[in-house]
Amino acid sequence: MKYSVHTTKAKATAENTRLMGLLGIPDGKGTTIYGTPEKRNSKWLLRVKEEGPWKADDIAENVQFIEEPDPE
Repeated sequence: MKYSVHTTKAKATAENTRLMGLLGIPDGKGTTIYGTPEKRNSKWLLRVKEEGPWKADDIAENVQFIEEPDPE
C-alpha cells in the first residue's frame, strides 16, 4: 500500500488537510476525513488512495510503498 510518510503527527495531519482541500472533500460533522495518521516504526503514515475519486498517490507528499505486515 502507498503512504505519505512524515516525521511528526502534525505534519501528517497537515498533509491530510491539504489533500482534503485538493480533492474537494468536505470537512464537517458526519464527514469522513481523507485518512487517519498512524504511527509505525517511528514514522507517521497517512495511507493514500491509489484509485477512485479520492486517488492521491500522485499528488501527496513523500509517497512510499510500504508492505503490510502479515496478519498473525
